[in-house]
Amino acid sequence: MKIRIFKRCAAVLMAVTLTVPAAAGLIDFPVYASEEQGGIKFQDVTEDDWYYEVVNYVSSQGIMTGMTQTMFEPATELKRAHVATIIYRMENTPDVVYKEKFSDVPQGEFYSEAVIWANENKIITGYTDTGLFEPGKNISREELAVILYRYAKSKEMDVSGRAELSDFPDEGKVSGYAKDAMAWAAASRIITGDRGRLNPQGTANRAECAAMIQRFCKLLEVSVTMPEEGERNFYEQYKETGILYRMRELYADNFSIGVALEPRTLNGEKERTLIQEQFSYMTCENAMKPAALLNHQKTVARGEEEYPVIEVTEAIPLLEFAEENGMKLRGHTLVWYKQTPKWLFTEGFSDAPDAPLVSRDVMLKRMENYICQVMTYFNSNYPGLITCWDVVNEAIDANSPEEGQMLAEGNYWYQIIGADYVEKAFSYARKYADPQQKLFYNDFNCYEKDAAICEMAGKLQEEGLIDGIGMQSHILLEYPSVQNYENTIRKFAQMGLEIQITELDIQQTDNSVEGQQKLSARYKEIFRTLKQLDDEGIVNITNVTFWGLNDSRTWLNNGGETHYPLLFDEELNPKPAFFGSILDDSI
Repeated sequence: MKIRIFKRCAAVLMAVTLTVPAAAGLIDFPVYASEEQGGIKFQDVTEDDWYYEVVNYVSSQGIMTGMTQTMFEPATELKRAHVATIIYRMENTPDVVYKEKFSDVPQGEFYSEAVIWANENKIITGYTDTGLFEPGKNISREELAVILYRYAKSKEMDVSGRAELSDFPDEGKVSGYAKDAMAWAAASRIITGDRGRLNPQGTANRAECAAMIQRFCKLLEVSVTMPEEGERNFYEQYKETGILYRMRELYADNFSIGVALEPRTLNGEKERTLIQEQFSYMTCENAMKPAALLNHQKTVARGEEEYPVIEVTEAIPLLEFAEENGMKLRGHTLVWYKQTPKWLFTEGFSDAPDAPLVSRDVMLKRMENYICQVMTYFNSNYPGLITCWDVVNEAIDANSPEEGQMLAEGNYWYQIIGADYVEKAFSYARKYADPQQKLFYNDFNCYEKDAAICEMAGKLQEEGLIDGIGMQSHILLEYPSVQNYENTIRKFAQMGLEIQITELDIQQTDNSVEGQQKLSARYKEIFRTLKQLDDEGIVNITNVTFWGLNDSRTWLNNGGETHYPLLFDEELNPKPAFFGSILDDSI
């Protein structure tokens, strides 16, 4: 296990004048830093700007300074000389003996020592075709990724993580030498995508660089992979240092770690930071369900019996946050009998209580048009963001007398279309999904209806319509047994299906020390099982998502009784359950 703690020099930079030959593409300009950490205030950086927090961070740390005493100039493009200087400052400006390595890096310039140091440490190189460094050349996004990748390796950070560059539509624009670095930077969320694209050849401005530097520094604070049992003393280290290990990194070799969110969760800075640090995946808890997307007024105004109209509003803050922070997203959910307005099933889209239901043929057209609109909208406006879809949710009832244990009561999809509504939904979803997107069936208490799910999934597999099973996993302290839970996962895996734990929480109304210790032990046995199954290589578990960020945001509280089922308390502090989930030896 490697732990690297990032420390900045306490010395603070005073105003200096940076002079670069005009031929190099730079001009003379004064650069200022604050005498007091965090004291600098820039007139062109306001609290409403997306880069407000990152600019404050890099300026207070003395890593990046203002272009003048009052202006940061966030839109100004960054030069290679500036990047070398930034990395040099991050290393606390070590002593350097000047050597004439590049003819365009003369002695005495502000960047001279930085370039020599970075080159000697194989962090920044020159151009082999010209032998020049080109300090005044704009830095590209992929060049910046390569520099940070090399610097990370020099700090002995774990740089083994790789994102699938094929998830981005402009993968082909990444230079060969930069592929590893870009894949690492995307996996580490140092590069978060530009409207769903990598944009590797695009230039990086000062605000974008500040964001990448801040993410890198946060990553540098603790960079670990899951240590062996007996060395997992995360809780003790948290008590001593205040450093909270990142679950998404600890399980990076096994599966991604996700969280279900409502838009209001993003209102707090502490919430946003916790999400960024701990999770790499997101589910919109309610904002992408039919009730949130369907617009009755616009549907009626359009006047087409087979065409319900959607309007996306609630989900946008979540989608933008995910995109800005390099998170991937689950499309949840296309077809569900709950949280779908009854007027979707009635003649003329009437919302009258006694309105008659439409015919099977009309309902199938409505289903297809709805799925087409939803998938087309999200995939067009947020390309590469959604990796999988819950196509159908909760179609099976363990106590149902219907064939295949299909849920009939209250399920208008089943009542109008029939049992094949599941197959039809998957068929339409496959038709309109992006080629790389996976299609899932999602359900609760899978261990009570695994046979029916396997039968249904098997038929879908024959048609090439399903990729995986989403096991919601709203579980109890003692039910199901770990063995039962594991057996269910193995059954699905034997069919060659991908497994995702999509809505994990564990009911607990006891907030005493003893009660929360029981919760932490339960989480530990669940995660130990999931990790062991994935380590075997037989079971393909690709994601575990928690249904809520913390105890004050759990859906279980909607019933009136207070629950404490998640990893973080009302104040967003880690509970014993968090340390149980990362297999701490003390749990």
